[in-house]
Amino acid sequence: MREANEILISSHSRHVYNFGSKPYPSEQSPLTVTRAFGAQAPPKLIGQLKSPELLIRQKALLAAHELLSSKFSFEQCMACGITPPLATLLQDPDNLVRERAAKCMTVIGRKATGVRKILVCGALPTLLDLLQDAELAVRDAAYGCMSECCHHSAFQEAMVETKSALGTLLTMVQAEAPDRAEQGLTILLACALGGDYADNGVDQLIIDGEAMPVLKALIREGKTPGVREGAVRLLTRLCTTPEARQEAVGSGLVAAMLLCLTQGSLSLSTATVEAFMQITIAVQGKQAMVLSGQLPLLVELLEDAQPHLASCLVELICNCAELPAAKKELQAAIPLLQELADNSTNLRTQQSAVQAVQRLSRS
Repeated sequence: MREANEILISSHSRHVYNFGSKPYPSEQSPLTVTRAFGAQAPPKLIGQLKSPELLIRQKALLAAHELLSSKFSFEQCMACGITPPLATLLQDPDNLVRERAAKCMTVIGRKATGVRKILVCGALPTLLDLLQDAELAVRDAAYGCMSECCHHSAFQEAMVETKSALGTLLTMVQAEAPDRAEQGLTILLACALGGDYADNGVDQLIIDGEAMPVLKALIREGKTPGVREGAVRLLTRLCTTPEARQEAVGSGLVAAMLLCLTQGSLSLSTATVEAFMQITIAVQGKQAMVLSGQLPLLVELLEDAQPHLASCLVELICNCAELPAAKKELQAAIPLLQELADNSTNLRTQQSAVQAVQRLSRS
C-alpha cells in the first residue's frame, strides 16, 4: 500500500512539473513581425509594409512573398490592395527592401490580373529605373519581375506606349551581364511580338533604339550563346519590312551572323537560319549572302540537319536561288533537295525543296 502511494505521489509530481503554471512570457520586441490568421493576415501585413521601422518592412516583405505564393492567400492579398504599398517600397532607400519588393512584384506579375494591378498603381516607370539600380541584387529582381510580366499583353502594350522605354532597354542590354542581357532580350522580343501595338514597338527599336548596330554587337560579341540567340531572334522579328531588311544588310549583320552557323548550338544555328530567311527576302540580302562566299556552308549544314533546321535551310536556299549569281555555288544542294522533296513528311519542306530544285535547274 505504501509503495502504491509513493508511485501515485511521484506521478502527480511529474504532472505538476510538466503542466504546472509557467512564468509569464517575456514581452516581445516592438520590431517582431507576427502573422495573423485567415482573412486577417493580409490587412495586418499591409499595415506592417507601411511601417516606418526598417526591420519591420524587411520582415513583412518576406511574409508577403510567402502569402502571395499561396493561391488562396494571393487572392486575399490582391483584394486587400497589397500592390500599392509594394510599389511604394520599390523606391525605398534600403537595398534589401527594394529587392524584396521587386521579388513580391514578380509573384504578382505571373497572373494577368496582377500585371494590371502593377500597371494601375504606376509601378512600371519605377521598375524601369530599377533596371539601372546600383545594387546588382535589386537589378536582378527587377529584371526577373519584368520577365514575368512581359508574357501578358497589357504589360507589352504599356511598354510600347512608354516612349523610349524599348530603346533604352536595348541600350542597357548591351552593357549588362549575360543573365540580365538574356532577360532583357526576352522582354524586348515579347513586346515586339505583341498585338496591334507591336509594329509601333518594332519602329521604336529600329528608329529610336538604333537596333541594328546594337544587335550586330551582341551577335558578334555576345558573352554567351543565349545572348547571341536572343539577339538573333529579335532581329528576325524586326526584319519584317523592306526597309528593316535593307538596314540589316547595310549594318553588316549578314557577316556577323554567319559565325553563329558554325560556332553555336543547334538552337542558335536554327535561329540564325530563320533570320537569314527574313533577310534574303530582299535582293540586297541575297546579294550579301553571295558576297560572303559562304553559300556552300548551307549545303554542308543541310546534309546532317535536324528536321526543323533542314526545313529552314531549304527555304533559305530557295530564297537565294532566285539570284543567278547564287545558282552555281548551290548546285551541290540539288541531290539533297530532291531527296527531301521525295521523302520528307513535312509538306512545307517538300514544296520548298521542289521549288528550290526548279530554280537551281533553270539556266
